[in-house]
Amino acid sequence: MIYIIFELLRKIIGGSLTSDAIIAALVGTSIGITIYLQKDMHKELRRLNNSLTREIRDVESRLTKDIHRLEVKMTEHTVRHR
Repeated sequence: MIYIIFELLRKIIGGSLTSDAIIAALVGTSIGITIYLQKDMHKELRRLNNSLTREIRDVESRLTKDIHRLEVKMTEHTVRHR
């Protein structure tokens, strides 16, 4: 990718490219960079999603345990005060 940019600059400075070719090359380079960044962002989003999913499962597990403990305490309290 970097090579393409330097090669493009060399040809622009040398005057061997028309303005249409320069625009096409810049657009192509821009598209290439965008695709590269999107792939990188996709990886990061997937990593964040996995991390959040783990966190949600952990919180859900703790809440389930807390609810169960409360149910046991309520049952014990009800049995004692009948």
